Parts: sequence; C-alpha cells; structure tokens
Amino acid sequence: MLRRYVAVIIAALALSVAVAMPSAAAEFHGEKAPAELVGNQISTLVFEISGTKVQCVTTKLTGSVAGTTSKEITFTPKFEGCSAFGFATAHVNTTSCKLTVDFSSSKFRYTSCTPGSIDITPTTFGVSVCTVTVVPGSSNYDIDIEGAGSGNLRDLTLTTTATSIACSEHGGACGLGSGLAKQGGSVTVKGFKEGTQVGIWVA
Repeated sequence: MLRRYVAVIIAALALSVAVAMPSAAAEFHGEKAPAELVGNQISTLVFEISGTKVQCVTTKLTGSVAGTTSKEITFTPKFEGCSAFGFATAHVNTTSCKLTVDFSSSKFRYTSCTPGSIDITPTTFGVSVCTVTVVPGSSNYDIDIEGAGSGNLRDLTLTTTATSIACSEHGGACGLGSGLAKQGGSVTVKGFKEGTQVGIWVA
C-alpha cells in the first residue's frame, strides 16, 4: 500500500513539474553560420504623420548572425526612393538607428540611434522644405513573423506595425507641427553564406 501511495505522489509531482514548465520561446534558426541576412521590401514602407504619408520605393535591411540560433538580430535599415507630405522626393536619414527584432516576443525596437531620431526631409528642386524628426525611443513595437519556402530556400517575412511614435517638425514649412507617427510595411529576409542562400526560420 505504501508503495502505491509513493508511486501516486511521484506521478503527481512529475505532472505538476511538466505543467509548470513553460514552452520554449521562439528563436531564429539558420542552416549554416555565420550568415549574412538581407531583407527587401515587398509592401511599401509607410510612415504616417498627421494624416500624411512618407512612402519609400526601396526598404532594405542588412544584418548578420554568428551562430545557427539567436533570440535577437539587429538590422541596419536603409530607405530610398521616398516621397513625403505631398512632395515627390524626400530623404530619410536613419542617423545610425538600427532595428532589432526580438523573435521570442515578436517585437521590434530601434536601437543605437544617434542623436536618437529618424529624420525625414522632403525636397523640391533639390532644396529642403522642412525636416520631420521621428523619435522611436526604446519602445517595443509589434512585428509579424512568417516563414516561407523549404530547405535552403526558407526565408522570413517581417511585417512591422508601430504606433504612437513621437515626432516633430523643424522649420515649419510643411505645417505638421508635433504629434505621433505610425509605421508599417513588410520585408522578406533571406540568409546567405558566402553568397549562397541558406535556409532561415523561426521556431
């Protein structure tokens, strides 16, 4: 009888431990390492400020990973072919801001910003009209992560959704003042080792 009680207690303890154990957090995985990561826009990146939009034809993310697994990866963003606030051309200067993706929480944040902002400057005939400063701070924003393909052609699609980013205008010629910005858009990220594509995924 005593053995039966002991067996029941041991089984109950094992079950309680199994229930209490949290599921493993999602991580980035790569087939080979180190690897270079390159992301290219598949839906137009948009900053929306005071009801007007900043749209860029090209958004590119570049980064690298030293091992075959990682909880976070930091990318360098680059925006080209932009228009803003009704002007056909605009420069988007990230002022060394990086974009860090946390795969365990499906969040992203801007890091290493110096002096702490992304500057958007529309131009007309090559002359700056105004500069709107977007200040991401250290906030975490939502990012949707999806996988596609198979084998060494597996890649990731990252879709950003950010709201309530502080921004303000300098110069006043655009008439936007201060307020909050939104950011959205999608990029497909592929992994490469020595120029050959390698599979990447999140699990």
